[in-house]
Amino acid sequence: ISPNTVVAACVEAFKVLPTAEERAEVVAFQCNLLRKSLPNADNGALQQVVSGSKDADFAYTLACYMADNGLLDFTNWLSERTNNVGKAAVTLQSIVFLTRTYNKAKLRSTAQGDGDSVKLVLSWENLASMLRMLTMVDNETMSQVIPNTDTTLGSQGKIILERCLQMYPNIATLTNFSSSNNANSPPNQPDEIEEAANAYFQKIYASEESAREVVEMLKRFKTSGSSRENDIFACMIHNLFDEYRFFSKYKELRITGILFGLLIKEQLVSSITLGIALRYVLEALRKPPNQSPQSGKMFRFGMFALEQFKERLHEWPQYCSHIVQIGHLREGYAALVGEIETAMDDNVTNETREILQLLSSIKSQNRNITLVNLSELWRGSTNKQHTKFLQTNLLSGYGGGSKLNKADVDQIMHSLVFENILEETAHGFTADYVQPGSEAQSVLTGRQVFVRFAKKQKQGPDKTATTKKKDDNNDNDTTSGQHQPLAAQMEQVENNYKTKCPHGFDIDRLSMADVICADFADAFQNIFHETRKDIRMKVKVPDCLQSAHNATLDRFAEVWNDSAKMEIAISFYLSNGTQRILEGEYDHARDCAVFARYMEQYIAVVLHQTQAVMNWPKINEVYDADLHTLVKFFRKRIPCCCLDEKYEEVKDVTKMGYCYNSKCNLPRVERSKTMYCDRCRSVTYCSPECQEAHWSTHMPVCNTKAAVKAKFDTKQQNA
Repeated sequence: ISPNTVVAACVEAFKVLPTAEERAEVVAFQCNLLRKSLPNADNGALQQVVSGSKDADFAYTLACYMADNGLLDFTNWLSERTNNVGKAAVTLQSIVFLTRTYNKAKLRSTAQGDGDSVKLVLSWENLASMLRMLTMVDNETMSQVIPNTDTTLGSQGKIILERCLQMYPNIATLTNFSSSNNANSPPNQPDEIEEAANAYFQKIYASEESAREVVEMLKRFKTSGSSRENDIFACMIHNLFDEYRFFSKYKELRITGILFGLLIKEQLVSSITLGIALRYVLEALRKPPNQSPQSGKMFRFGMFALEQFKERLHEWPQYCSHIVQIGHLREGYAALVGEIETAMDDNVTNETREILQLLSSIKSQNRNITLVNLSELWRGSTNKQHTKFLQTNLLSGYGGGSKLNKADVDQIMHSLVFENILEETAHGFTADYVQPGSEAQSVLTGRQVFVRFAKKQKQGPDKTATTKKKDDNNDNDTTSGQHQPLAAQMEQVENNYKTKCPHGFDIDRLSMADVICADFADAFQNIFHETRKDIRMKVKVPDCLQSAHNATLDRFAEVWNDSAKMEIAISFYLSNGTQRILEGEYDHARDCAVFARYMEQYIAVVLHQTQAVMNWPKINEVYDADLHTLVKFFRKRIPCCCLDEKYEEVKDVTKMGYCYNSKCNLPRVERSKTMYCDRCRSVTYCSPECQEAHWSTHMPVCNTKAAVKAKFDTKQQNA
């Protein structure tokens, strides 16, 4: 057998395995097979194959195994692969590989397997080598834009570096020491950069330079053409963040707080790093100042930091809502809280309570109501379509929003649904009734509610403006429907946070512990797209989703078991899908809708157990949705009014549904004419004739789902 045939077969066998653990296991066997098949395998032939392999994931996994077992020098291998495929390609491949595997890193010494071979997804030693390599890449390479994204190699590299250092704080000792694996000394030695960064910190604390002077220096270093100054900037930011866990042990935190706040004020931290910085300040502010000396120091740190970036607080209204709800802050610093509340002119707490009172009054008359009708009644509508069967003179809150325009009322209502203050529940084909949500009681007992109104952030699908923006930034147009890595999409949303509406993606609540949600969403959509390419049939979307689910279930069990973490991923899909609609990229928006709706269904069926089975017709209808359905799906779920104009454009488009009879001549049919299977409600048909023709195929599935639904209904009634 030709050696090339063996290599190709190994790659194909490797690619069909869904998990990193399975791939690491099979690579151990393949390595021994290749050593026997390749002439002079132990004299460099195998290393050459690995260095030149076109499949990056296979190449990196095999190289890691060989390095862990003394068969190659990993740093030299990275250098050799750079010579074969190019510096930018290796940088991107390393970032992608680390993004998928960094959370599984272990020391080699802890993983002796059969025959004393080491079988790891990723060892600390190889992780350190890749991080060390990434810190040495020149600025010109790091400034290159990743294909089909709006982000650069540098920004993605910083994100993965931050994640690794947060998860493995001690990895810095491996990335900075000079090991035998590091044959080529970089121009800027890590030790020298570390010493320079520490020297600047010492000048601050010795009062030789003020915090403001150092921040001005950091602003120059960040945009400098000098790789040494860029490295010092990155090192200082990292060291400051890494020291946060030890702040409570510092003697004094005034200078540190001022420096931390100035970094936020001067926009020296952005994207996920900005979210982490804001989270640290919020955590410090929540420490009771009189509880203990350590707690008091942390609170003062938060106050010093907050004072520096107060002028930017209006950019993050949800973040402000967390601050003003801190009890000891309201009691001891009423002026500061008042200043923050004054800057936030979008407080709709009283309006929210009035809406809840109105809903309660309607319920007291034994009537259900939709969100649209609730909005109209709050505005004081006298239209019989909205007031039918209601005694409006007995409704508390009726007409309370009469002075607001319709767009603002809709924005408030959508925000309340997004914040789980109101909740829509499915009821039949035509209406979703609204009821108080899980957060309603917290509003009635003191929680503040804020909304960013469309007048401050609204944007429409202005194609001229979109084209101009792309021209100004030399961005490459993205092919419609082509997906980006989630981390790249997230950075695009976050970088536009000030100038564009985030459509409900809550950066303020994204803690470092929640970063795994980004990895989860990225892996889920990648596997979905890979499976879809293989199947090539749109009716197989459940198979694609199930493949993505199964492949991520073990690795991301903590996400699948936590509805809050899943909702972070959902909120991002909704935000990104909304933006794609505004930019005219409808196929990409449909993908986001599918992911969001599947996860919503999973939460309802598995986690909250408020639904018996997955509603696949609902998932399928957004997969190939008409524009009316697509825009309405996102418009109902986002807290802003950014899709109102688009909805007016498409609301007259006929909504289309599916006939699940594969032999139907009209598989797409006007949705108002479709009918559910009454037993299982998991398929739809265009006519009784099609349902009867499909019954022999559908019957086994129907019986199973009907039994599950009956058992669920019985359990609900007993409860």
